[in-house]
Amino acid sequence: MTIMIPFYYCTIGLCVIQEITLLMCLYFSWHYINKESSFTDDASSTDVLL
Repeated sequence: MTIMIPFYYCTIGLCVIQEITLLMCLYFSWHYINKESSFTDDASSTDVLL
């Protein structure tokens, strides 16, 4: 039991890190696509996030 608890928390940590990384990748991909699609729009609300 003493071996399984740290391993359990490590797998949870890795899953959280993977999920955060995936969300960041999806967010930046969406942000890039949205910026490219509205490249001619000067009053884009996504420019504030930069």
